[in-house]
Amino acid sequence: MPPPPDDMAEKWQFQPGTAWPIRLPIRLRENATIITTLVLTACICSAEAPPEQAITSAKAPTRLDAAASSSAKAPQNLLAPTVVDSGRWQFTAGVQWRQIGSLSIRNGSSRASNFLSLPERSLYEEHEEGYYTDGYVLQDSANNGQTWYWGYDNASQLNGDNLSFSGFTTRFDEAVEVERFNTDWNSELSGAGLFAELESPVLFKKKSATLTAIAGYSFVQDSVSHTARAFKAYHAINEVNEYFTDTYDVSNLAVPPAAPYAGTFEGPGPLLNTNSTRTAAGSERYHLEEDYTSTLRQDFDLKLHTFSLGPRIALGAGRIQAQVGLGFVGNVADWELSTEEVLMRDKTTVRTWNDRTSGTSFLPGAYGELGLRWEFIRNWSLNAAARYDYSKSLSEPAGESEIDLDIQGLTGRIGVGWNF
Repeated sequence: MPPPPDDMAEKWQFQPGTAWPIRLPIRLRENATIITTLVLTACICSAEAPPEQAITSAKAPTRLDAAASSSAKAPQNLLAPTVVDSGRWQFTAGVQWRQIGSLSIRNGSSRASNFLSLPERSLYEEHEEGYYTDGYVLQDSANNGQTWYWGYDNASQLNGDNLSFSGFTTRFDEAVEVERFNTDWNSELSGAGLFAELESPVLFKKKSATLTAIAGYSFVQDSVSHTARAFKAYHAINEVNEYFTDTYDVSNLAVPPAAPYAGTFEGPGPLLNTNSTRTAAGSERYHLEEDYTSTLRQDFDLKLHTFSLGPRIALGAGRIQAQVGLGFVGNVADWELSTEEVLMRDKTTVRTWNDRTSGTSFLPGAYGELGLRWEFIRNWSLNAAARYDYSKSLSEPAGESEIDLDIQGLTGRIGVGWNF
């Protein structure tokens, strides 16, 4: 079928099913071109949308990987090289070893030596003339060679005209050697203990240097003992008893009085001649040796509480800080001295003296320290320090003794700190 004439083109319309295209009017063709362009653009946009969603979906794991990577790195922040937070307090606790100082004990005289009071030496004879073991013959008030002041105990003493009396003379030799010892002694005190510190937030900072304030407490104790010989004595006695018999003549007495008889000083009574004859009747010897020893034992116990307050300057480099500090200390010394002295004769205890004295003294002083701090994990640090303390000396009486304690020495510390 031939196409229609050009002048009739505006009148033609598209008929479905026709084999040839229907020409539209020119204005309609222009409008159709614009519409077609818009439709194609929309289609192209619609066709491209799924790839964009795919890209977005493809990129989503990247964000998850970043989150996972961030989570994996979170623990690493704890190990990051940081300096202790300047706005926080820090509490530190740990152990220490401290040189406490020098102890001196001065003791008085031995109680055992005062107790014995042994003479240096004694030598004498013991016999009272006219006294016998079985009677007496003494001067009466007349004192003219005869006496009525006499008496005897046993009838066996009378033998005819002789009256016998038995007696003895003692020679006594006592030797004493005494030695007293100096029991004063000295000792160095030291011991292990605990400490705790509270450090303020930074009070002043300039570059890597900081200034803080420190309040601390520490405890240490020590016990020492000393045993010494305080006194010894050697005591020897030599005793000799010489026995004898004195015989009196009673022939002037018509009838001697029967035994037992005891005349008086005033009399009267039968008169006895005071002249006698002495006959030796043997001797007896006695020897004694004694060794005395006094031992002194003393125990000294000290519990030392130390309170300190002062500034600290720190210089930080990464996780490590070097520190220097000084300040005041107050020592509370709780002490006790026990003394025991034992006096023995040979291996037998004669007497024991015990004495216990205790007290509490406050001793002010000062300290200086050098230290290092390592922050091994955030808010936690390892601290080490060397410190020197100097304080007022302790001088106290303790029974028969006197105590002198010079508190000064080095301290080594190691502890763990926590920021809060």
